Amino acid sequence: MTRRVARRSVPALAYGLLAAALVAVGVASGCARPAQGPGEPPIGLPTSGAAVVAEWSEEGGFVPPGWNEIRAPRLVVYADGTVIADANATITLTADEVTALVGELQRDLGGLPVVVHGGAENIVADASTTVLTVIRPDGELASVRAYALVIEGADYPDKLVAASRAMQKVWERASAGSPYQADGVRIVAYGSEHSGTNPKAWPKNVPAPQRVSAAGDFPLYEVKRADATAVLAAFPASVAASPGWHEATLPDGTKVLLAWRYLLPHE
Repeated sequence: MTRRVARRSVPALAYGLLAAALVAVGVASGCARPAQGPGEPPIGLPTSGAAVVAEWSEEGGFVPPGWNEIRAPRLVVYADGTVIADANATITLTADEVTALVGELQRDLGGLPVVVHGGAENIVADASTTVLTVIRPDGELASVRAYALVIEGADYPDKLVAASRAMQKVWERASAGSPYQADGVRIVAYGSEHSGTNPKAWPKNVPAPQRVSAAGDFPLYEVKRADATAVLAAFPASVAASPGWHEATLPDGTKVLLAWRYLLPHE
């Protein structure tokens, strides 16, 4: 995996609305809580720097075809301090900052059920589900899911809201960091007869996507990993956080709209 300087992109509407809602809830101010409380054991982190120790992602929601398949986690924190926002921007936290964040998330998310209900499903339809993940003291990852976590009027536990705010603060820092790129990309495409009057023939040096599912009238295709240099040459306008949908014709003649994003270190 390498990181190279690239043009930054404007986050997609779905991401922007979520970020704005989180800010509306209120971002906690002041210093982070200590990494461990009195009598608590020290926070241990994996020795592998590429190990995920915390993650914030969004699942589902009312989004266009292919969006759920192409979108990256909002935020991933690795044991070595690497932080990546939206597979688009990156910063590096100190070891103390990583330890403090993990300790805070362990305390806030510990004891919560895998799925937390706050009544948001009775307030808004077609919202996304927030997934907050943290490494446990035993080294396993544990996740908590909450539908429409930031919707006003929902009644979620204060600890869950605090964990969401903590990740939002790191996301804000990471989003203003250096552009993120990698050697590999993921491509997602969906069949569409409205893919333009002159779609580009699928380039020979890029693996043809395989059909993975059908979503209504939009069959989905995917390339799990392709060489980033070849894809960038073929489809240069596509960017990570706000996928640009390109017009293409597959080798079998199927017209598709496609987007791609950079792969994360653990993918």
